[in-house]
Amino acid sequence: MGQLFLDPQNLPRHCSHFQHVPASLPQSVRDLGHLPNLELLLPGDLILISPISPTSFQGKIQRTQKKGGYHKDDAQWTHAAVYLGWQFNICEATIKSGVQQASLLDSLAAHRVRFRRFPGLDVDSRWKIAVSAALQIGTSYGIVSAIKIYLRSNKGLHLPQKAGTKSRSKLICSELYADSLLAVTSRTLQYDHPGKDLCPALLSHVEELEDVPMDWLKI
Repeated sequence: MGQLFLDPQNLPRHCSHFQHVPASLPQSVRDLGHLPNLELLLPGDLILISPISPTSFQGKIQRTQKKGGYHKDDAQWTHAAVYLGWQFNICEATIKSGVQQASLLDSLAAHRVRFRRFPGLDVDSRWKIAVSAALQIGTSYGIVSAIKIYLRSNKGLHLPQKAGTKSRSKLICSELYADSLLAVTSRTLQYDHPGKDLCPALLSHVEELEDVPMDWLKI
């Protein structure tokens, strides 16, 4: 039975071994001695990330989401990414680099990682979600959107907001996933009508997504 999320502080004593371990692994992952079972993932899956020891910025995200009305279990997730469907490749939006291709391996040792999925799609549609995210590589980070979420947290991030323009010339991490899903399925995850603020806590909270139980494998 898989876990709701992977926690590097709660590794199993007994588990299967990872087949075909990548030749190049970060030292932090080698020290951890475990990898996620990629066979349980599908392209276009959502990845949520929560730091074990939050930085000042990550702690501010958690406090903002909690202040905005989300339960601590949802507010703990500070980052979202899209699984690209091959090895440990993900697509993410960061303040430093904007939308970029990255590796899930860089997050395993110091973060809790949760996997979610939009149900009922065929494999072709799931690949299109991954491609839609990858096509955004090079897009700048939406710092204005992040600031607006912070300022609105006093009112409640889970409450409906007035409809605004749908400009996506810049993206925050949760918009990258939601917009990629929207492009393929026309589903909005309830965030633009009635207009809930789009943040990692919302992606954790929404019932439209289902959790993907995940297992550790030894390397």
